[in-house]
Amino acid sequence: MTNPFLQLARIGLRVALVIFVATGLAPRSIQAAEVKKPAWQLEWEKIVEAGKKEGHVAIYISGYEEILPEFQKEYPEIKILATTGRGSQVGQKLLAERGVESRVYYPVPLHRQPLYQQLMRDDSCFPEAEQAAAEVLSLPVHPGLSETELQTVADAACDSLAHLD
Repeated sequence: MTNPFLQLARIGLRVALVIFVATGLAPRSIQAAEVKKPAWQLEWEKIVEAGKKEGHVAIYISGYEEILPEFQKEYPEIKILATTGRGSQVGQKLLAERGVESRVYYPVPLHRQPLYQQLMRDDSCFPEAEQAAAEVLSLPVHPGLSETELQTVADAACDSLAHLD
């Protein structure tokens, strides 16, 4: 199973590829290979067309903010409503759009908490904890939820991730 937050990052790579190909910045070999467009690119083109009609496009992006100026150069008629942040922040906003509240309970890893700070000599000792603090998002799943509420949470989480892949 693919890490959902890697999927969040992958959307930025796709946007970058589309921009590079559309602006002619991609190598000729990549441009020539664009004979049959993949499904994600066809969907992207629909989004761009809708953005041209509406005058804006909402983009959720994490870690690839540097491609936004290139998009603006290519499509000056489309205003970018960019939501940026760590993977968990972007995921949280996508879930909120679908009516599901989520939380980042530990945005600061345990080894960086004030109580433990004096014991640490090297902050780089816990890369997994750093990654978890940046990526882990807690969903409302507990015994007090009804079957319908649990299904709503599951559907929203799957739908959010499906739009990113």
